[in-house]
Amino acid sequence: EGFPYRYVTAEGPVEIEDLGELTFAAIESMAARYLGAQGGRRYAEQFSAEDEVMVRLAPEHWHSEVLG
Repeated sequence: EGFPYRYVTAEGPVEIEDLGELTFAAIESMAARYLGAQGGRRYAEQFSAEDEVMVRLAPEHWHSEVLG
């Protein structure tokens, strides 16, 4: 958001998984890591949709840069 600007890219193979009925549980589990159990549940209740997918990246190459 401010100077000096930074970024990271990662490259590698990906897997795309259609979550279907597991969407709520997957989103709740990921959100709970950052928001705690109650916050994760609230986030999943507001966010979940039936057409969500999960993308898993297996990083093979990393690049980071500081500009400025």
